[in-house]
Amino acid sequence: MLGSKCAVRIAALLLLSWICGAAPVERTRGEAVEVEALKENRGAGSSAMKLSRRYVDTSSLPPLGRLSKRAESSNTNTTTGQASILSSLAHYLEVGIGTPSQPQILLLDTGSSDLLIFDASSNQCQESEYGCNGGFNTSLSSTYVNATDTFTIGYANVSNTAQGYFMNDTVHIAGLEVESQRIALVTDALLDYDIQGVLGLNFASKSQALEKEPGLLENMFKQGLMGETQLFSIYLGPRKGEVSNGTIAFGESEPEVYTSTGELDWIPIAQEDDFYVTVGGVKAANGTTLSTGNFTAILDAGTIPIILADELADAVAESIDVDAEYDESLPGYLVDCKYLTKSTTYLTFSLPTNESTTLTLNIPYSDLIRSLSSSTPKKCLLDVLRSSSYNIGQVLGDTFLSSTYVSFDMTNQLVGMGQAVHVRLVRRITLGDLVGSVQGWLRAWIAALKGGVVRGNEGLEGATQ
Repeated sequence: MLGSKCAVRIAALLLLSWICGAAPVERTRGEAVEVEALKENRGAGSSAMKLSRRYVDTSSLPPLGRLSKRAESSNTNTTTGQASILSSLAHYLEVGIGTPSQPQILLLDTGSSDLLIFDASSNQCQESEYGCNGGFNTSLSSTYVNATDTFTIGYANVSNTAQGYFMNDTVHIAGLEVESQRIALVTDALLDYDIQGVLGLNFASKSQALEKEPGLLENMFKQGLMGETQLFSIYLGPRKGEVSNGTIAFGESEPEVYTSTGELDWIPIAQEDDFYVTVGGVKAANGTTLSTGNFTAILDAGTIPIILADELADAVAESIDVDAEYDESLPGYLVDCKYLTKSTTYLTFSLPTNESTTLTLNIPYSDLIRSLSSSTPKKCLLDVLRSSSYNIGQVLGDTFLSSTYVSFDMTNQLVGMGQAVHVRLVRRITLGDLVGSVQGWLRAWIAALKGGVVRGNEGLEGATQ
């Protein structure tokens, strides 16, 4: 049984105040646009959701009548198992809680394992300028069970805290019903940024509760909703544009649809029961090696930027713009906005696989950089941060993950990764390549010329015999 107070640390909220620190850009709601139709589900219990990533204003979120299990509004795709991810930079998706289902807008997070929502009567829902999109009304759910155990949530980079208690209820996601899921219900919080809730997808042991309860994915697996492997796959889609697309699939992987090679390389998890991977190297666009040896970093869809050790972060910034300046007030690097259009110039990460090979993943400069306010028209923000700014380890957030397709195999402690299909890969010809090609052509030409002379002499000898 849980203690009277459980300290719960939600990693997904790590950088929300940092997000608000950047000047806002104009956003408009966009209708969902399909990248490519999902294939039919493979295997028992496999299920997928289409995730429409849109830039939205917090005041114009979908109405409460829009459910994730049953598409009942006119602007929702009516295929079972499809819902929306809404984004103003981070990624959100709509999940139903309770019976009947009450829709909740949740932050997609692979850095934590707790499912957290706000009580409809909480001061966050009633008093905060950001609200909570209605919250959850326990009295309207026939399957709600009060678990009585309380908790306090500490946020990683601000002094704000939230309190509440654990409950159990049915979760509706991707056309599936997960019964008796443990959920953290916030009853007392007044946060100074927008957060609707969190869908933590990491291992249950990642929960900060004193006594661990099965996470959502573990319950899906135990209830026979995921096939033979506890696995989920994420394609976040392009970062740029008002409308982009992504998917999350439970119990299956579709690299043939979402990767440029049609297959995945499998990487061992570097820390048991957590989504850390080993990075073998980082290179600049000109091929210069920036990292000095292997390091581990967590794959965290709940964090926007890439967070690296200070020395490596500085090297990355300088490789992109020699005049890059780190601004602690943001925090972040200010770089020339001309790099916003560099979609075929990359920062390259190398990761060792479980087959003793190396997976190379390219992150376009255009996805690493975003605009600031009009008051600094020539300066943009690089979505790479120094780890010392938050006193944490190294993180591969959405800036990295948006250029990849990732399958998280929790049963076998592996992460399958591939280059996202939308990333334009251009092979750059170096001087060495050019010299090698010319030398090869000359050798072939000389060999052909010698062969012709030999054959000519043979013919002449035959004619004189």
